[in-house]
Amino acid sequence: MGPPPPSGRLPVLRQVAALAAALAVVATTLLTSIVPGARPASAAPTTVTSAGNTTTDGSTTDAGGDGDDRSGAGAGADPLIASVGPALATRGWFTEAGGGAESRTLERLSRRLRAGSSPWGLVVLAEPPAGGTRFFAEDLLDDLRTARSDISTVVVLTPSDIAADSRTYSGEALDQAVTEAIPDFQRDVTAGYERLFHLLAGAPLTDELAPLDPSAGSAPGRSTVPLFVAGGALLVVAAAVLAVIGSRRAARA
Repeated sequence: MGPPPPSGRLPVLRQVAALAAALAVVATTLLTSIVPGARPASAAPTTVTSAGNTTTDGSTTDAGGDGDDRSGAGAGADPLIASVGPALATRGWFTEAGGGAESRTLERLSRRLRAGSSPWGLVVLAEPPAGGTRFFAEDLLDDLRTARSDISTVVVLTPSDIAADSRTYSGEALDQAVTEAIPDFQRDVTAGYERLFHLLAGAPLTDELAPLDPSAGSAPGRSTVPLFVAGGALLVVAAAVLAVIGSRRAARA
């Protein structure tokens, strides 16, 4: 072993070590505050919509599907509307697991409708609402109007029936179109909505897609300043550690 370093170097080495430790704490704190802010990507839906069964009263049955959970509804006269309403206002669709439609299917339909200047609210539920599907569609459209949403037509699909309400089309035209579109809903959810739109608007639904709303489901922007500060602090810590090592080697020489 070499001779111990001169006594005058001990205070310097201790100060460098203390500075390195303090900067390490600061860097760790900053990095910890940055990393948890990232949001994990949502898992892609895996359930495929299957064909349903049509009955004489104008109902259709669709099995499968994945989507939202109505158990997290907020307070209000109707907790289901409190869950569905904000989702429609934000993204134009709402689906529950077991309702018969994938999230990606409704999202694409919603974007096609919006690209055609016909924003609809698409709702797929795993079971009919307690007060009836038709009344639910009417109450939901009223709720959207109160919220100043541009959605003018709401279509609700459940395993036992379809109901719709609209400020654009008359009730008679809406009922007739829904009845005629049942065989298409039986074959495929997308085909059903396409047929329903064609019957009401008199023209095919466009294949164009409206841009995704960046405010829906996106993580808030985060400043890059803490990242640069943390990086600089780590560089200073590394330099301090190298200085300590260099001083020890010089003392041993």
